[in-house]
Amino acid sequence: MRFGIYPEGRDALTHYKVLDYRKFKSGKEDEIVSLVEVYPKTGRTHQIRVHFQHIKHSVVGDELYAGRKTGRNDRKVLTRHFLHASKISLEYPGTTRTTFESKLPSELEKFLLDLPVITE
Repeated sequence: MRFGIYPEGRDALTHYKVLDYRKFKSGKEDEIVSLVEVYPKTGRTHQIRVHFQHIKHSVVGDELYAGRKTGRNDRKVLTRHFLHASKISLEYPGTTRTTFESKLPSELEKFLLDLPVITE
């Protein structure tokens, strides 16, 4: 199921920070992709994917929100979409906050290492 942004929809807020830019060969064209840290402040279904598609910067490998052709080209070099929850904190009622952290999976790390960083 695909979600979207609608005036009558529920509020959702996502902050993000661009870490760097990389050059990515998608199909026949080179394109610039951004490596970002994302901080969703609400927990809507597909929130990150929907928000980035809305600002015309879909997640690499996301066939549902980037479009089939773009997603299919991305999947030739990365078999999944490039989303990873590196850290999440939860507060259980009556207890302290618990934080879980996870390193970047090897296939995403390799994908990043293969993309040249754009400096300027």
